[in-house]
Amino acid sequence: MLLGLVILARAAALPAQAPSTPEILAASVLPLPTALRDGAGVRLVSPAGVSILRPSSNGLMCTADRPGDAVFDVRCYQVEFLAVMDYVRAGRQQGMPDSTLDARLREAERQGVIRFPASPTAGYRMLGPIAGFDSAAVTTTTAIDRWQSVHFPFRTAAELGLPTEREGTMPFVMSSGTWWSHVMIVHNAAALP
Repeated sequence: MLLGLVILARAAALPAQAPSTPEILAASVLPLPTALRDGAGVRLVSPAGVSILRPSSNGLMCTADRPGDAVFDVRCYQVEFLAVMDYVRAGRQQGMPDSTLDARLREAERQGVIRFPASPTAGYRMLGPIAGFDSAAVTTTTAIDRWQSVHFPFRTAAELGLPTEREGTMPFVMSSGTWWSHVMIVHNAAALP
C-alpha cells in the first residue's frame, strides 16, 4: 500500500504531458484548406531553434502553436517565403530594427543569402485566445480569427489595384511596397493580423 501511495504521489507531481505529435500536426494545419493539409509540413519554433515534425510534400510549411501561453497562433506559408521570414525573425532576435529591414533584405538577396519567391506566395493563419481552441477535438470556436494572405514582396497596392485600408472583409494590401507587402483575405470582420 505504501508503494502505491508513493507511485500516486510521484504521478501527481509530474507536469502535464505535452500534446502528442498527431495532435500538434492536426492543430498546426487547421488554417489550411482541407485539400492542402495532408501534404503540409509542420515545424516547432523555440528559442533553441526550429524542429521539423513532418516534412512538406506540397511546398507548404506550418508553424505549430507555441505551448504554454494564452494565445492560439498557427501559421502556414510556402517554404520559399518562410526562409525569408526566418531570416527576418533571426535579425529581429539580434536587434535588427524594422526601419532597416527592407534594405537589409534586398542586400541579403543580392548576396545570395536569401531568395524572394519569383511569384506570389500564399499564407494562412489562425489567431486568438487559447480558450478558443479545443485540443481534444482539434477544433476552434469563433473566438479564433482566420485569414489568408497572398505575398508580393516590394509590390505596392496601386500596382495590384487594391486599397490599403480595410473595408469589412474585402481584400486589401498591408505593408504596401515593403518586403511584407501582402493582400489580406479576412473571413471575420473583427479579425486583424
